[in-house]
Amino acid sequence: MRMRNIIFVVIAAVSTVVNANSLHIRSSNTQIVDSFISEMFPDTIPQSNALWLSAEQRTQLTGILGHAPRTLRIKYRQNANRTLWIFDEIGKVKPITIGVFIRAGEIATIRVLQFRESRGWEIKYSFFTDQFQNIAIDDQLQLTASIDGITGATLSVGAMKRVARAALFLDHMLDGGWDK
Repeated sequence: MRMRNIIFVVIAAVSTVVNANSLHIRSSNTQIVDSFISEMFPDTIPQSNALWLSAEQRTQLTGILGHAPRTLRIKYRQNANRTLWIFDEIGKVKPITIGVFIRAGEIATIRVLQFRESRGWEIKYSFFTDQFQNIAIDDQLQLTASIDGITGATLSVGAMKRVARAALFLDHMLDGGWDK
């Protein structure tokens, strides 16, 4: 009986530490995201909005991401012709938090906000992300310019390209889609 109580106390203590660390990660991630939002909208931060996906949009987004979106609505911020999207996309096994800022239908800034994978971290550097500037998507939902990969970061590069396409697609949907 005594050993059982000790085991229970140890499990409770470990659980508390794990939960505290999880909260710290979420809190840290929230601060990073908030900082990115403030940087992209330095004057006035627009309210968060939600784009409810139609069945057709959900199907198209599934084709872009290679998996179904995890939610029926996607949150974004918009001020005039500028939109900001935050995605958590799996690289190999863990999510990569990526922010995409779009101006007038083209990527103005794309940034890795939180990288949790063990490999492929090079995608967070400007030598890679600068390739996305001024890129849009065509009517086939493909990027209008090619993106050079990074040796050893294939899955992370793929995640970044999928997120870029998804954000541009969603931005285009806000603008009335292809039938303007």
